[in-house]
Amino acid sequence: MVKRTRPAFLNRLPTESGGEVAPCPCGGEDLRHLLLPYVFGGCDAEQESAVEVHLLECESCFEDLAALGRTRSLLEQFVLSQPALLADRKARRRRHRAFRLAATVLGLASAALAGYAFGAMG
Repeated sequence: MVKRTRPAFLNRLPTESGGEVAPCPCGGEDLRHLLLPYVFGGCDAEQESAVEVHLLECESCFEDLAALGRTRSLLEQFVLSQPALLADRKARRRRHRAFRLAATVLGLASAALAGYAFGAMG
């Protein structure tokens, strides 16, 4: 069993019990609460600029941003894969309907042939 370690940036986030976020290790202005909005494009221009300046000075926040960026990339890959899954499901449904239609037509044709054959015999 592989033991997974908790990413360091998670130790600096608020806990579910409402715990405080540890102060930014660089001692500068703490802008970590803006990292997630920054990654997903939710900051205004002033906030973006402040985060970018802070990232030049704070290695810890830069590492946190990199981890959030990887998470965003994984989320995007998952979301982009969904239409393919839906299209595959629709294709299977169409094939299933076509098979049912073909089986119905074949059954009716067999019944008609059998009826004709029995009618010709009698």
